[in-house]
Amino acid sequence: MIARRAPGGVPVVLSGVRRALGNARVLDNVSLEVRSGETFCIIGSNGAGKSTLLAIVAGTRRADAGNATVFGCDPAGSLAKRRRGVQFEQATFPYYAKVRELVWLFAGIHGI
Repeated sequence: MIARRAPGGVPVVLSGVRRALGNARVLDNVSLEVRSGETFCIIGSNGAGKSTLLAIVAGTRRADAGNATVFGCDPAGSLAKRRRGVQFEQATFPYYAKVRELVWLFAGIHGI
């Protein structure tokens, strides 16, 4: 993930984020800030919550508790989606999708 400039200078802010999957608490009271221009990495063993944390920042999952903002907005909201870029581990497209359809899809996502 590349951090870009946010209105307050802090593109990604997590405070007290919690997430459980079933009975397992995956994230417990995670707080962090990623400031504009910073490079960071998340290190941990399998099942430590790294992918869950990034999914919350990407807006594809919600935190059960706490607060997450991207560019001062809800990570799942259209304003954050227009300003951030995320490359997931596995990106797949339907085998039948045409290039024109994929361009249309991504243009719609980014409001172009």
